Amino acid sequence: MIKNYLSVSFLAIGMSALPMLAHADLLLTNNTALDATAMVNDKDCSVRLLGELGITHKNGGQSYLSDMALRIACHDTKDNCKADLYMSIDCNYSGAPKVATVYYSINTGLKSITILSDDYQIVGDSHALTLNGGPKSLFDRYTKWFF
Repeated sequence: MIKNYLSVSFLAIGMSALPMLAHADLLLTNNTALDATAMVNDKDCSVRLLGELGITHKNGGQSYLSDMALRIACHDTKDNCKADLYMSIDCNYSGAPKVATVYYSINTGLKSITILSDDYQIVGDSHALTLNGGPKSLFDRYTKWFF
C-alpha cells in the first residue's frame, strides 16, 4: 500500500514538472541580402533587447534564440509573442518597412506567419524560421514588362 502511494506521488510530482520543462528554442536563418531584426510586442527592437543576438545577419546568417532569450524578449506574452520583422539592423527606426509579422509561443513554438511583402518568402516550423528572397533589382522589375 505504501509502495503504491509513493509511486502515485512520484508520478504526480513528475507530471506537474512537465510544464516547467516545456520550452521552445528558435533557429532563424536569413538567406537574404539584408540583415533582419524584429520589433517585439510593439515595444522594442530585438537588437535593443538582446544585443547582437537580436540581429540575424544576411547571406545565410543564423541566430539561435534559446528559451531564455525568448523569455527575455517576449517578457509577459510568452504564449502569444508578436514579432514584426524588418530587413534592417534597427527595426523600423531607419524607416525600413515591415516585411512580416510572426506570432510565437514559448510553450508550443511558431503559431503563425503573415508575409507583408511580395519580395520575401518566410517558411518555418515550430522551432525554425527561414527568410528568403529580397527586393528585386530595378532591371528585374521592369524586364518582365518587355520580355
